[in-house]
Amino acid sequence: MQHGLYKWLTALALCASVGTANAGIITISASFTEQWFIGGWGQEAGAGPAGTNEDKNVDLFNITTSSTGSVGLFDILSTSYSFSNGIFFDTVAGGSGFAGSSPITIGGNTLGALVSGGSDGGTDVLFGHSSFGANSSFDWTSDLDDTNAVVRGSNGGGRNSDFVGSILNIEYAINGIRDSVALTFVGGANPDYQAFAMTTLQAPVQVPAPSVLALIGLGFAGLGWTRRKKHS
Repeated sequence: MQHGLYKWLTALALCASVGTANAGIITISASFTEQWFIGGWGQEAGAGPAGTNEDKNVDLFNITTSSTGSVGLFDILSTSYSFSNGIFFDTVAGGSGFAGSSPITIGGNTLGALVSGGSDGGTDVLFGHSSFGANSSFDWTSDLDDTNAVVRGSNGGGRNSDFVGSILNIEYAINGIRDSVALTFVGGANPDYQAFAMTTLQAPVQVPAPSVLALIGLGFAGLGWTRRKKHS
């Protein structure tokens, strides 16, 4: 009976430890898109006459997470942006911006909420997040201008390269371990209207809990005891 008990304990311990190794990869991608039209391009709604530029007044931010392998529990807790090179919010009609405005609007999900910042003329914003896991996407929009603006959101030449160098700070937790990372936006494939930032995180390897290790030790000790008893 004792032999059977120790076999059961060993099997239970080994089963409890199966699947605890964890070395997945999480990719976080962020983008800023200055949504504007050059007149005469295609059939875009709102485009002005040929040779003119028109701003949509609403610029798009996105953060997308993806994962490969087993990552365990991952959650983005907060994100904050700090703009550079004279970029600022144009959120109030008739306020600091060039000739139009758009308040901060969260995309069609419940992954985040505005915590602070984003005031007209401001240069930073903080969002708090809930259930922003390893395969999720979060959008928000607002109108950004800059101090050199001839066309809203540009440096006067229809480009938003001024946003390059802005910082995105991300606070996250992987399997209960909190950490943070700072991303710097760089020029994208089309620097006329996009900027990107990306990083990869490796989920830490999970080790068996002390109680599991103790159970494994007990099981192996029991097997050793029963083998000695057989040979005595």
